[in-house]
Amino acid sequence: MPPSRPLPRKPGYIFLACAAGASYSLVGIAYQLGRGHGLTPQQVMAVGAIMAAGFFLGKLIRQVNISQSSVVSGQLSVKRGIKGPLRGPALVWACGILSGLSQYALLRLFALGLDLGPLSPVWIAASLGFIPVILFATWRFHERLGGRRLLAVLAAVACIVLPELVRTPGGRAAGPAGGIMVLYPLVLVLITLANSIQLGSIKLLGSLRSGPNGTYMDRHGTLFMFLANASLALAAAIDLGLTGIPAAPLPWLSAMGALVGLGSILGISLLSACARGPAALIFTSSGVSSILGAALVSVFFFGESADFGWFIMLGMSILAIMLGASSPPSGRGLNPRKGRMA
Repeated sequence: MPPSRPLPRKPGYIFLACAAGASYSLVGIAYQLGRGHGLTPQQVMAVGAIMAAGFFLGKLIRQVNISQSSVVSGQLSVKRGIKGPLRGPALVWACGILSGLSQYALLRLFALGLDLGPLSPVWIAASLGFIPVILFATWRFHERLGGRRLLAVLAAVACIVLPELVRTPGGRAAGPAGGIMVLYPLVLVLITLANSIQLGSIKLLGSLRSGPNGTYMDRHGTLFMFLANASLALAAAIDLGLTGIPAAPLPWLSAMGALVGLGSILGISLLSACARGPAALIFTSSGVSSILGAALVSVFFFGESADFGWFIMLGMSILAIMLGASSPPSGRGLNPRKGRMA
């Protein structure tokens, strides 16, 4: 087998990652707005995932039509080898379905965590989902953190954890007390892992080569994004079918579902576009941008107070992004033996 050369790099990873994080924050904002109008997260999630799945299915069909109508070489940008809208490698199918089901599991685990303890640890656990992805990329693709990237990761962790440490017990958001103490830490770990599966799938498909000139994400990214949203929509619909569909105001359900769909489409598309970049740069920037976007909207539109912990979060978020943006491009390499699959 000939030696594999490094994949080409693209500039602007940091901006794409920050835009992806800001887009993902729309999902949390839609859930919060929906609660004020009697909507459950499962309802909003189901509608948003159906919309996103329909969007990516339309892109798949369009790719097939373009491929079939291209007669003169070079006139159109074509993704070759598409025999049908749902054809793709087993790896892409597995990552897509697992990605969608993990997002559904995250919602259920989040609710379980709130039944066992306060909101703050659950929110922190969900926000730390980028940490397992960075560890995975360090092991699987031999990515090196480097000084500034490591500091960016530490600043991101500080932006999540420190605000809760400096707040008084009365200022922390609390849920029902009690719970099984052995189960509660396990639920928190599962929340972190569940929120990292989709990120890890994007990193894997964006780094593994498929053929000589591209990655799995380059060739089958639209299929992956369709499968992730379709499996999420199916899981949420089954959940609603088994537990009963509560009455909901249709205009607000449509509006909040559209907001979730928009955030999902933009978030997963932008993050997939920069998946080749270093995990410590991409997923740290995306994670803190998502937290920052939701926090700014909460203060300026939902009327939440900007206390000392909020300003710490704001400062650490900006610091994490600046450190990531200023880190040198070195330290990322695709292992010739592990970075390619037949």
